[in-house]
Amino acid sequence: MYVSRLGSFPGQLLRLVKGLSLQQLEADPPDNHRSLHHILEHAAESEYTYLRMQIGADKEIQTALKVSLSGSVEIRLALSAFWQKLQARTAAMTAQEMTDFIPQGITTWSARRALRCMLEHNWEHLEEIRFRLDSQSNPNREIDN
Repeated sequence: MYVSRLGSFPGQLLRLVKGLSLQQLEADPPDNHRSLHHILEHAAESEYTYLRMQIGADKEIQTALKVSLSGSVEIRLALSAFWQKLQARTAAMTAQEMTDFIPQGITTWSARRALRCMLEHNWEHLEEIRFRLDSQSNPNREIDN
């Protein structure tokens, strides 16, 4: 269930930023928050970090992430390739990886924990970007507290 839900996140996120220019992606908002570009990078780095806690390092995904962060390829194209590799590896988790409990410092990780963290974190940034874009297109919008 988590893996299939996780698979929809990259497409949703990339659709949100599809029509934006590189200048719009890289613009720092007036509220001192991260640019959309940095949010995208952060989402990718975090997603790999959560998966790595359960499966260990994966050279192919690491390489795709490095390309995404290097600036040598347009961020949306690079992240699309990164997320394809990450999703393929997530879907290919072995039965052992799905049931292992991995101690990481004071925290014990499981596949369920890693996948839930990935989903929750991704959702937060999807909503953050959605809200920011909505606020930019409708600056007089009232904010619910």
